[in-house]
Amino acid sequence: MNALERAKAALQFDDIYQSSASAALGEAFDSKVSVLDEASCQLQFKHVVKQSNVLNYRNSGDTVNVFRVFIDVGVRLLINKDSEVGEDPILQIEATYCVDYRITQASLQTDQEALDAFALENASYHLWPFWREFVMSQCSRMNVPKIPLPLRFIGSPSSETPTQD
Repeated sequence: MNALERAKAALQFDDIYQSSASAALGEAFDSKVSVLDEASCQLQFKHVVKQSNVLNYRNSGDTVNVFRVFIDVGVRLLINKDSEVGEDPILQIEATYCVDYRITQASLQTDQEALDAFALENASYHLWPFWREFVMSQCSRMNVPKIPLPLRFIGSPSSETPTQD
């Protein structure tokens, strides 16, 4: 069984939440009067598995073992000026998510190869629907056109091997 399969067999999704979030419109952009032309806009994305760690805590007398993955995600909208992309975004939405998994096989706690493979290859799939909904709702709240992220996560997050605490 390869490292990713070992992790899949020993982890059960438990929880997902934002540990930080920010959203901002550029100072020069007024969503009531500015018109966005798709041809003059460029989207940039951020998606980084930042860190992961194994947590052990007591709950009603039982020891609970959790594998937590921290993922930074972001999207920003830039305006092309004279066929060059501007540096200041007119819209930027970013968040850090914690994705928790119950460890169901104690041997996984010391299997760093399996934990890293899972953090880099699977955690983003569980995060994606939450991130997608957050971007869409933030766009609505900020009175800008919704940024339609794909229905499912495509590709690998740009990251190094996540740091283990």
